Amino acid sequence: WTSLLAFFFLIPCWRLAPVLNRSRMRVCRVALVQARLAKQHELDEDGFDVLVTTYAYFEGDGEAARLDRQWLHTKRWGYCVLDEAHALKNIGSSRYKRLSVLRAEQRLLLTGTPVQNNLVELLALLSFMLPQTFPPQVTHAFLESRGGDDASEGQVRRARRMLAPFVLRRCKKDVLRQLSPKHETSEALQMTDSQRELYDSILTKAAERRAPENGDNSGNGDNSGNGGGYNGGGRG
Repeated sequence: WTSLLAFFFLIPCWRLAPVLNRSRMRVCRVALVQARLAKQHELDEDGFDVLVTTYAYFEGDGEAARLDRQWLHTKRWGYCVLDEAHALKNIGSSRYKRLSVLRAEQRLLLTGTPVQNNLVELLALLSFMLPQTFPPQVTHAFLESRGGDDASEGQVRRARRMLAPFVLRRCKKDVLRQLSPKHETSEALQMTDSQRELYDSILTKAAERRAPENGDNSGNGDNSGNGGGYNGGGRG
């Protein structure tokens, strides 16, 4: 079994992901608490390969949320994939602690949000992904020994040694030689008929709104005959 967790608004994206749709895997979604019991019984009976669900199951404190987590914890997952994994950057949060007890042989964290030079957040993600290598209690002890944001030179060296096997730091000067040359091309594109019609209607409405500001109160404000009313109202 594989569990895939994401924020609720990303669930449809994962449901349509080619990696899931083009395979023969049985993909199911558990995201609605109202139908949880019926859905859980159905999954227990029919089985599944991939379960797509949300972080919300690991945030609530009510009885329903507790029962949901209890059901998820009964499974032994081959893979636990977490999208937008920076949601786990707070090692003391309820979400982090509740997700940490999911039994999974492999954990994969996906995030496009960089860790902004924050050792606390980086260690939190590493501790979640590799709890044997970065036990939570050791991580906590290390963070507490930092003395706030003013780490000593020795503590910085220790942190670098810890992270060296897991973090690849590449400077701009190192990768510039590997990039293809940049080419800039400017090309004028013609609007389609529908685009032109919409564009002209926007200009016309804007001209009608500006006509009173220009002191043109004659007639009904139709400025189509004077090029949209931008002639300065006849002023010299």
